[in-house]
Amino acid sequence: MGSASSELPEAVAKRVSEERIFSVGRLTRTIKETLESNSDLREIWVRGEISNLTYHLSGHVYFTLKDENSQIKCTMWKSNASNLKFKLASGGKTIVRGSVEVYEPRGEYQLIVKEAYEDGLGDLHKRFLLLKEKLSKEGLFAEEHKKRIPKFPKTIGVITSPTGAVFHDICNVISRRFPHVRILLVPAKVQGDDGAQSIVAAIHTANGIKEIDLIILARGGGSLEDLWCFNEESVARAVYSSEIPIVSGIGHETDFTIADFVSDKRAPTPSAAAEIIVPDAMRIETELQQYADKLVRGLQNFVSLRSERLDGLTIRLIRSMKYTAQNKSGGVKTMQGKLGSLDPTSVLKRGFSITLLGKQLVIDAKQVKRGDKLKTVLASGQISSEVE
Repeated sequence: MGSASSELPEAVAKRVSEERIFSVGRLTRTIKETLESNSDLREIWVRGEISNLTYHLSGHVYFTLKDENSQIKCTMWKSNASNLKFKLASGGKTIVRGSVEVYEPRGEYQLIVKEAYEDGLGDLHKRFLLLKEKLSKEGLFAEEHKKRIPKFPKTIGVITSPTGAVFHDICNVISRRFPHVRILLVPAKVQGDDGAQSIVAAIHTANGIKEIDLIILARGGGSLEDLWCFNEESVARAVYSSEIPIVSGIGHETDFTIADFVSDKRAPTPSAAAEIIVPDAMRIETELQQYADKLVRGLQNFVSLRSERLDGLTIRLIRSMKYTAQNKSGGVKTMQGKLGSLDPTSVLKRGFSITLLGKQLVIDAKQVKRGDKLKTVLASGQISSEVE
């Protein structure tokens, strides 16, 4: 144990022996042994309201049981959780069987739950269901009242706590996906008795900023009590009355608030809200490049096909012109032959002759009389004669 007693005032050191001075580990171990050796605590039934519920990926379940006076942390291992006949829910009342154990590294005692049974609804859960039913009947959740979410918002107003990590997470996601968007923080308290009033005021403030074309209403995870301001009727009606579309990102994926049902779009977490409200600039750039490449290929194919078609038409035209020219050439030769057959010289060469009486062509013997002098034209030369 060292010489701790030598450092005590002399008067105290006389009253406290070295053996009576506990280390933290020894004290925790003593508490653990005392509690876990108590037969009443090794097999105990406890009634309470569930809060801070977490279903871990491992299959284990962690939650808090509470009443109006106190609360205790509970752990239900996967082997026992898999035998549950109902799904645990924040705000629900339950009766559990388990044993009290101490977790030495943190010096915490907890209830290791082996069985759990439904015991009705907690007060907050009842209030939640009553308000949900009331507003649903009024039509505040109806799809036809949901405002359209802009595809490319220019200015986004974020209603959340100015001191938490939520605003920074949202900014990081948006700047990574679509860095050209302007982000404005509209601060609000998102927990506590005056949280609802603060949120309502922030919604009114955001609606008064003309540049804002989309609002994110966000908060990190927490218990039903932590998130309760988002279940207040005043907040629901402020969300419904907003002229600017509101996307809610409240708590974790399993957390549902009245504000989620009224909002124009619900995201499971604040970061998810940032993901869904802005497009991915890199993806858009890639898609635009793909469209451009496709357009270029289409134009190239179009030009290639038209070029091939034009080449074919050119070849056909040349062939047609050659064929037409050949036909015309044959026709000319035929015409030349016909014209040649009508040439008097050609006729004379075939043995015919022309007889003239003066300048008059003689084609009938009755045209001449005795004593008329005639001239006969041959293919070669002429003959003069007199009619007897």
